[in-house]
Amino acid sequence: MNTPFVIGHTYWLPRLTPQQIQVPCPVCYGKKVVTVTLGNGEYVAVECEGCGLGFERARGYVTEYTYEPFVQPFTVRAVTSMHNESWWLSSVEGEHAEWIDLANTEEEALIASQQRLTMTLENQSRSNAARKPRDLKKFPWTVRYHEMCIADLAEKIAWHRAHVSARKAQP
Repeated sequence: MNTPFVIGHTYWLPRLTPQQIQVPCPVCYGKKVVTVTLGNGEYVAVECEGCGLGFERARGYVTEYTYEPFVQPFTVRAVTSMHNESWWLSSVEGEHAEWIDLANTEEEALIASQQRLTMTLENQSRSNAARKPRDLKKFPWTVRYHEMCIADLAEKIAWHRAHVSARKAQP
C-alpha cells in the first residue's frame, strides 16, 4: 500500500502550550459586585456570578488560557488506524497524530502552530463574548431568589417570635 509518509522518518508536529492566566471578570470588572436596576427604578447591589465558581464567592477575576506555539519532532513508528482516507500515526516517543497535522520542516510546523494559535484565540474571544450576556441574565433571577428567601425567613422569624413571646415566665 502506498503511504504519503515513511516509517522511521522524522516529521514535525505543531503544538500549543497552554498556560492559565487570571484576567479581570468581564461582568464586574474585578469589583466582585454588580448593580441591578429593578423595574421600579430601585438599585440593588448583587454579588457577581460571572466570576464565582459554583458555591464560591465572587473572585473578581476569571481563569483563561494563553497559548505558546511550539513544534516537536515526530518520528513515525507505526500506523495506528486509517479512517476515511485519514492516517493516524504513532511516534517512537509515544505521541499520536493525524498525518495531515504533520509538517515536513520545523518552519512549516511553526507556521501551522501559529495559525492554530490565531484560530484558538478567535474561538476563545467568541466564547467570552457569548458568555457575558448569559452571565448578565442571571442577576434578575438572583435578586428575585434572594428577595423571596428574605421574605420567607422574615415570615418564619415572625412566627417563631410570636411563639416565644407568648410564653409566660415561670415564678
